[in-house]
Amino acid sequence: MSSTPNEPATPQQPGQDQPSTAPQYGASQPSAPQPGPPQYGANPSAPQYGAPPAYGAQPGTPSSGYPGAPQWPGDNPSAPVARPQKVEIAFWLIIAAGVLNLVASLLGAALVGDTAQYRDLVRQVEQSGGTADSLRSMITVMSIVIGVIQLGLYLLVAFFVRKGANWARILGTVFAALSLFSLMSGSVLNIVVVLLGIAAIVLLYLKDSSPYFAKRPKF
Repeated sequence: MSSTPNEPATPQQPGQDQPSTAPQYGASQPSAPQPGPPQYGANPSAPQYGAPPAYGAQPGTPSSGYPGAPQWPGDNPSAPVARPQKVEIAFWLIIAAGVLNLVASLLGAALVGDTAQYRDLVRQVEQSGGTADSLRSMITVMSIVIGVIQLGLYLLVAFFVRKGANWARILGTVFAALSLFSLMSGSVLNIVVVLLGIAAIVLLYLKDSSPYFAKRPKF
């Protein structure tokens, strides 16, 4: 038998149907992958890798979509607090009261010989074998020591009140209350000292000064 040779494929003529790679109208297109449900144990609020930050979020902070709460000056205890002017005035009033109190102690020791009580005390000392000079020296030394100690207390209260320590304000209040007893028998200078101390304490309890002691750290 004789085999017939295969006929060569004839080229397709224009107009004949050819397979096309262009998308056909109405054909289904491959859809983009949709995010699936969150996995068990995953945090839905955690930012996903590569996800853009939420609107209003700051760089480096979790994207919550809401700005952070405003910070007020009183919320941060380490923030510097401005010293009220009345506290500054009270500071200098306490300093002045302490210095004048020392001066009053020295004057009292120098003028002690003009009182009838001192003369009676001299007679008692002489009867016991002492002298008036030794008594005067002892009174002068005691007046200086007491005046210096009182000046130290005034300075302690003044400088810590200036820093805003509430315990210093309370201690100054106690000293001012005790000084009221010297108004009846004290000299004019002692009365001035007492009035300066009371005025300073009153300034520390005014409306403008009290918040300064509430917001300062404890000492």
